[in-house]
Amino acid sequence: MGESTRYQRTPIPEVDPKERATEFHEELLPYDRDQAVLEARRCLQCAMPFCVQACPITQDCRGYIRLIGEERFDDAARLTLQDNPLATVLCKTCYHYCEDGCVMGERGVPIAIRHLKRAALEHGRADLLYVPGAPRHQRVAVVGGGPAGIMCAWELALRGYGVTVFEAEPFLGGQIDTIPRYHLADGDLDRDLARFKNLDITWVLGKKAGVDFTPESLRTEGYLAVFVAI
Repeated sequence: MGESTRYQRTPIPEVDPKERATEFHEELLPYDRDQAVLEARRCLQCAMPFCVQACPITQDCRGYIRLIGEERFDDAARLTLQDNPLATVLCKTCYHYCEDGCVMGERGVPIAIRHLKRAALEHGRADLLYVPGAPRHQRVAVVGGGPAGIMCAWELALRGYGVTVFEAEPFLGGQIDTIPRYHLADGDLDRDLARFKNLDITWVLGKKAGVDFTPESLRTEGYLAVFVAI
């Protein structure tokens, strides 16, 4: 790749404005495979990955970008999901702090890191199921079924804990439900949660803290700990 093209981002496809004016669907479209590979190959694969350091969950974006550049989309999807149980949601809605850390931005336009995460899931196998850790025979309560509560439940279940998540609303997601549908499609959160199928997580909906229970009452019921995510 020549120096002149390395600093130019592969354009992200968008729905035609005339079509957007008549519907409320997503406005950004995914890269196709060729576009994703072209954009991934702009990456310098820095020895010091400032993109990873800038990510709040230290997602290995350098790694999945390298795999996409090698046209290994299945491996890129697996690596993405290894660190990020809400990848389908976040590949469309996160603030992409990683791109603020991308050194390509110093002389041109940062790598489209978030959109490449989406490409990994669109073109790689994203239907894996998480495997729980060795059972610890202890249960933890999580209060709140939004992003923080879901992430906490996932982390604990991978470590072998049983988890019960209490959510006041009749649905999971918390603030995710407030994201406009031109950014996030219906069913995206469900696709992420489908990978939790084998984890020992019980979702209890329609139960409100301070009304139906308190953190103290949960401890008396035998929960090892209570994580409040509201």
